[in-house]
This record gives sequence, structure tokens and C-alpha cells, in this order.
Amino acid sequence: MNKKKFMMILLLAIMVSVLLLIVIIDNKKADKDKIDKDNNNGSEVEKPNNDLGNPELVKNHDRFFTIEKCISKYYTYLNNSEPEKVLLLLNPEYVKKNNVTINTINNTLSDNKENFMYNSKKMYKQKLANNITRYFVYGNVTKSIIDEQPIYIDNYMIVYLDENLISFSVEPYLGKFTDTNVTTNLNEIIKQANKVYNKDNIYVKENAINSYNVNHLSDQNICDMYYYNMKNLFIYNFEDAKKKITNVDSDEKLESYFKGNIKKYSFYGKDGNLNCKIIDSNNLQYSFYITNILEYNVSLDTYKENN
Repeated sequence: MNKKKFMMILLLAIMVSVLLLIVIIDNKKADKDKIDKDNNNGSEVEKPNNDLGNPELVKNHDRFFTIEKCISKYYTYLNNSEPEKVLLLLNPEYVKKNNVTINTINNTLSDNKENFMYNSKKMYKQKLANNITRYFVYGNVTKSIIDEQPIYIDNYMIVYLDENLISFSVEPYLGKFTDTNVTTNLNEIIKQANKVYNKDNIYVKENAINSYNVNHLSDQNICDMYYYNMKNLFIYNFEDAKKKITNVDSDEKLESYFKGNIKKYSFYGKDGNLNCKIIDSNNLQYSFYITNILEYNVSLDTYKENN
């Protein structure tokens, strides 16, 4: 075999090897992308660029109720028919996109003297650029009108917190959902928000009324909150209250519980796994097992503590 023919065969062999290597690498990348996509399905929210952090469930009570107070402030100004202050609390990008003005806010206010009371139920946080954290919140609005039964409305909000300015803005979610699963709906809102996010946009502008104070709950505050939350359920929604109790299913046995006030408490654990033990003024004992904020079960001790 002459030298020229040998070199041609060698060159051809090298080219075939390079092509095979490229195909193998592409296949491995495709397999990895498929695995990542499958692992991501239903559990995490796709993020379009490096300016966005992964959304995380809010498990800290202080942060949760700080955000709830921001939203409640928005509803307070709606209740007081103060559209100019409502406008100052809205996300500037939301105002611009939806052409929100004092007049358009005035048009949404009813002449029936509606009163709104807000409670958060679940929220996710997401770190953005420029020291801003975005919160996606599910809650309930209780709408009350004089001489009418209150109406309970599912509500979704987005809150932006600028920790440098110590200021916030809010954005009501205007979309509609057919799905009743709260987590599914929140994930859909997150996906939509991620698609239109731009790090150069201004989401919070400091003004005279949009500052916030960080809520600091003591152990006693947290135990009080869960005990009285359950006490209210006993009064207003007894069937839902019974679902939270793990060891007593007789209505007759339950009649004596949640009638008093807290006399003693102990509190331990960490976010996501908290335990609150309570003795009330009737010397009845309760153990609250808190898996997430406002998500808990209660064990009722069926004996009284000695005075």
C-alpha cells in the first residue's frame, strides 16, 4: 500500500471517529435534558435566566406574617376608600401594564360599603436581582356587607419586598383558575411571572406609605395563634376542626375542649417540624404538631392536670 493511500485511509478513520464522538455527546446531553425535565415535572418551576432564584415554600412564621401585614395594608386602604394610597402600594410595572389610575381604582370600589378582611394561607418566596424578594401568596378574603352574610373568596397576590429600601409593593393576580389545587395554581402564577420578569424593571418604588416592619413572633405568640385558630374553628367550622384532631372522634368528648384560655405552654422544634404543648385554664392539655404554617394536627390529652 503506497503512502498516499495509507494517509487517506487514516484521515477517513479520524473523521469517522470524530463524528461518532459528536453523536455520543449529543445523545448524552439529550438524555440529561430529558431526565432534568422529568425530575422537574410538577415539583419545581422552570426559571428562564440566572436572575431568578428557585421558588421556596415560606416556613418562617415571622416572614409569613410580615407579608400578610403588607397585603392587609392594601385591603385597609380599599376598606377606607383611599384609592390614592392603594395606587402607591401597587407594583409600578402592574400599574403601567394595566393602566391603573385613581379613577380606575375608584370604579372598583362598591357603594355597598363592602369591608374586606384578609388572611394568608400559603406562600412561596423567590429571590430576584437587586435585593428584591418576590412572594406568591394564596389567601382568603372575607367580604362583609352590612345586613348580609359574609362571602369567603379565594385570593392570589404577589408581593415584592425590597430589603434595601425596606419597602414593598403588591400585585393582585387577575387570572382565573379551574383547578382547585392551591399549589398547582401558585406554580402557574410563578411560571407566568417568570416569563415576563425583567431585571431592569422597577418593581418597588419607595414612598410615604409602603414601608414594612418585620413581624417578630415569640414562642408564646405562636402557641396563642394555633390555640385560638383551633378555638375559632370549633365555633365556626366544627367539622373542619374535628379533622385536625388525631385521637378523639366523639362529639360528646370534644365538648369540653377549647373553652378556656392558655395557662401554660411549651414550644420546641424548628420550622417545618414544630411542637406546641398547651394547658388551658380548665387544666385540659393539647399537643399541636405543626408541619407548616397553619397546617397542623392536634392531640388532646384525655386527663386534666392537677392544679
